[in-house]
Amino acid sequence: MGGTISPDEVIEKIKETYGLSVSRSTLLNYTKNGLIPTPERKYLGRGGGCIAEYPSNTHEVFFSAMVRNARIKDIKKDR
Repeated sequence: MGGTISPDEVIEKIKETYGLSVSRSTLLNYTKNGLIPTPERKYLGRGGGCIAEYPSNTHEVFFSAMVRNARIKDIKKDR
């Protein structure tokens, strides 16, 4: 499964697949912290802005990172 998807499509896939509501800011935080792949930015020319495209499996990577973070928090809480 190749290709790319928009941030909104990543959020929708997370909701459809795992039943979780995720905001764009959460997605951005996971990206900034290196937990999910950095999107490819495509510039639309002068005055057109840009779009971000994530790998098509980003929703799976996000869920794995979320579960891993929850486990780490549980371990720290138990200490």
